[in-house]
Amino acid sequence: MNFRTEDRDQLLSAYLDGQTSPREQARVAALLEDDPVARSDLQTLTYTRQLLAETPRVPVPRAFTLNESMVGVRRPERAGWLAWLQPAHLRLATAMMAILLVVLVAGDFGTRWQASGHTSASALVAPAGGLALDQGDPTGITAAKTATTESGIASPATFLGLPQTTLLALEVGLAILV
Repeated sequence: MNFRTEDRDQLLSAYLDGQTSPREQARVAALLEDDPVARSDLQTLTYTRQLLAETPRVPVPRAFTLNESMVGVRRPERAGWLAWLQPAHLRLATAMMAILLVVLVAGDFGTRWQASGHTSASALVAPAGGLALDQGDPTGITAAKTATTESGIASPATFLGLPQTTLLALEVGLAILV
């Protein structure tokens, strides 16, 4: 008889456990007569079974399941895509960043609007002394609106070369954060 090793091992294990039919018992008997490796494997399985039967039974120290008193009461967890914003410090930081973003975007649009040549309504109102800024000497208006750098290029007269609206937006944003 020609058996694969896996089939032979399963057949020997079933024979040892008494789970073989009379036909399979005859096959095992023929196998044991012809194959010395099968006899050795059966002796090893018999010895292992005997060792396991002789080992003392040790009781399990405790149950590894939790009862209701061990679990305790838990708060229901928040679900949803905004659940990570629930701690108070994160909500505050998120609100401040949203305000800062709105202020900076408004400052950017204001800068672009002024750069495109539009004048603000306050520039058209006459000062207390008489003429409005857009009346009278055109060179005075130009000098008031821009400052000339050393290279001769006209740029808005602001701190660090930033437009007034951007500076205002930064000041408001910093005031909110502080």
